[in-house]
Amino acid sequence: PLSHWRLEPKFYATLNFVGHLETARRDVRRLLDDLGSDAWEKFGASGWGEYGNESMFESSSTVNHASEKASARLREYYTSKDIEERVDKIYEDDYENEYLNLSRVPIGEVESFYKW
Repeated sequence: PLSHWRLEPKFYATLNFVGHLETARRDVRRLLDDLGSDAWEKFGASGWGEYGNESMFESSSTVNHASEKASARLREYYTSKDIEERVDKIYEDDYENEYLNLSRVPIGEVESFYKW
C-alpha cells in the first residue's frame, strides 16, 4: 500500500544514517556531530523552539510525534489486537529491515517504551 514511498532494496546498503521521530533530539545531535566538529553548535544548539532559545527538537513545541496525546490517539484507533496485527503485517518488511533498526512496540506499551 505504501510501496511508492519505500526505498528500493538496492539502496539499503548506501544508508549511513537513519533517525527516528521518537528520538529526534538525540538523533539530530548524533547526525550533526557526525557531519563535523562544529555542526551542532552552528545549526542545532540554538535558534529553535517558539522563542528561538532552544536546541533543535528540545521541546514538544518542535516535535510532537511521541507524546502522551499521541499515545491516547493510538489507543483510540487501535481498538483490537486484530487491527494492531494487520498494521504490523503491513509494515513487516520495515520491521525486518536491518538498516532501519525499527522496534515493534505493542500499543499498550508505548508510554513505557518512549518514557516521555
